[in-house]
Amino acid sequence: MKSTSTTDQTGAFHLKNLAPGEYKIFAWEDTSSGITQDPEFRKHFDPVVVKLAEKSHENIELKLIPKDAIETEAAKVQ
Repeated sequence: MKSTSTTDQTGAFHLKNLAPGEYKIFAWEDTSSGITQDPEFRKHFDPVVVKLAEKSHENIELKLIPKDAIETEAAKVQ
């Protein structure tokens, strides 16, 4: 399952109604290329892994993956 969210002015984001399970979360700086959906591309970055139980709520902190790192890796994949 893929889900996306945009941060608010404070950098907070919310994903609702996720099924229990393990999720890999990335924080990409603004990118419109769609490359971030490519599994081969994502292998070059370390996600935060979150395991959700039934009716759980998690708070996590993510490190932003800067646009220049995205562009550098995208050039290698394409």
